[in-house]
Parts: sequence; C-alpha cells; structure tokens
Amino acid sequence: MDVSVPRNIDPDVRQVDNAFLFDIDDLESHIEQNREERRLEATRAESIVKDEVEVILKWLQSLKATPTIIALRQRADALKQAELQKALSRLGTLTPEQQEAVEGLASGIVNKLLHGPLVALKSAAQSSNGFVYIEAARLFYDLGQSLLEQQAVNVEDVRDETDVPAVPPASKEEPEQDGISRQASGL
Repeated sequence: MDVSVPRNIDPDVRQVDNAFLFDIDDLESHIEQNREERRLEATRAESIVKDEVEVILKWLQSLKATPTIIALRQRADALKQAELQKALSRLGTLTPEQQEAVEGLASGIVNKLLHGPLVALKSAAQSSNGFVYIEAARLFYDLGQSLLEQQAVNVEDVRDETDVPAVPPASKEEPEQDGISRQASGL
C-alpha cells in the first residue's frame, strides 16, 4: 500500500504475480464507491421509513373510529338484549339448550349486520375525510354526541379543572371602535 505523495512504489509492481498495489487514487475511488453505495442505501431506507410512517398514520387515523365502533357495538348489544328478553318472556319456559340457541341466533344476526358497516367505517376512517364518515355513522345510528361535541365538552372540563377562563376578561377601558367608545354606544 502506497499512500505517499509522490508515490514511493513503482506502479509496474502490479505486474508481479500475487502482488497488489493500492495507492491514494485507488483508495479515493473505493471511498467514492462506498459513499455512493451509502447514498443509495440511505435513499432506500428513507423510502422504507416513509412507507412505514404512512402505514402508522393510516392506523392512527383509523383509531379515531374506535369510540364510534365501541358505541355502535354497545348500542347494538343493548338492543339485542332488550329484544331478546322480550322474546324469551313471550316464549315461556325454554330448556337451557333452546335458550342458548335463541341467544346465539340474536348474537349472530347482530354480528352479521354490524360486520360490514364496522369494517367499512374503519377503512373509511383512514381516508383524508374519514372524520365525515365517522360523524355520519354517529348520526345514522343515533350514537349521541358527535366527536366534535365530545371534544368541546372535554375542553370545557379541562377549563373548569384549571380555572382558566375560556375568553380573556375584557379590560375596563375598552378601545374606541370607529371613533365611538363602547360606553357612548351603549354596549
């Protein structure tokens, strides 16, 4: 290996069998080749990270549908239980196997009815306008407050707990608006 400048070893040494000569020029080309390979790998790594971030962001977006999915499932189960109790009271005395069959029938119907809409809701929630689908489901299935209303209530709860006013108090001396003070205008 000849790393001196000027060279100390004659380049013709490369002609000798089993003799390998590396000089500064060779090292620079290897370094540049390694840099290029690292740049390519960095580009590939950035692409992988970008793809995985998109997957995670879609997953996080789909989580916004979770409260609505839970509320819909709870509402359906409550309706199922109420209707099941009515039906069982009308049917009279049933054997445990018959009662289990009726309950299984009710559960199966609810699960089959909800499966498609819940899968579609979770998928739609991943889109850029997923919030619209979530709010539509809350409205169509009468699930109570919209997510926006729930968030507003949560913000009010936080304000109550921290005693931070929602709007800063007005100063005693109001600035004039269009040349008329608030006191003079009766406001």
